[in-house]
Amino acid sequence: MRTKQLSDAVAVVSEEQKQVTVEQKAFKRFIDQIIEIDTGQNGQIYFQPKSSAVNSSQSANNSCQKIITIYDETVVNVPRYEAVYDEPLDIHLGAELGEEIRTALTTSQSLTPQLKQAVLQAGKREWDARKQLLQDLNTEHDQLTEAAVSIREIRQGLREIQQLLHRDPSFDELHPVYETLHEYETRTNSWIEEHQHHIQTTSRKHPRSENYAFHEYLYRDCSTQYPLLAAYTSLIAEITTVNGQIARA
Repeated sequence: MRTKQLSDAVAVVSEEQKQVTVEQKAFKRFIDQIIEIDTGQNGQIYFQPKSSAVNSSQSANNSCQKIITIYDETVVNVPRYEAVYDEPLDIHLGAELGEEIRTALTTSQSLTPQLKQAVLQAGKREWDARKQLLQDLNTEHDQLTEAAVSIREIRQGLREIQQLLHRDPSFDELHPVYETLHEYETRTNSWIEEHQHHIQTTSRKHPRSENYAFHEYLYRDCSTQYPLLAAYTSLIAEITTVNGQIARA
């Protein structure tokens, strides 16, 4: 049933909104903590360990590990991480910040200002990606909920027309019904055209998927990747059916 498809789609979008919001906040915490790491006098960046037994050389090396730890405690430490990503820390870090940064953090002897800046830029890039994705999700949610109301109104109108047909209406009673059905069809076709344009203009890649566009990724586990388009198409079929019923009346 197309109404259930829409309600299921709203639930999917709502859940994704929550997840992306949590991830965006996690990247903000990650960025803020990386900024707090001080630069040493020799131009290298040091993590100040709690143990006084760690010398400056060890501290410089540990600063790279500290960034990995911060990443683990912020970006990875979000609800449903395993359900959404299901991948080890190093794989996740490389996928988000880039393989070059992952390699540098795991192999470098010290954390240079250049590497710190690269980490910050990558973190900001992923924060921005979540911001854009959240805007797309908010738009998708609004379109789904608004469309559900409009479709419900037209379906109510179709039911009233079918009830009229059961009373064996006269030609004069049927004449305005044809106009109403034509209006329903025109409106729905315009919605289809608008939504097709929306799909084309928001077909940017999802931040964590090179293989799926926005709608394909979002609705990958649903019965259709374009639930709103499917609902509109179904509505056109319902209008056509009622038109046929009138023609046979």
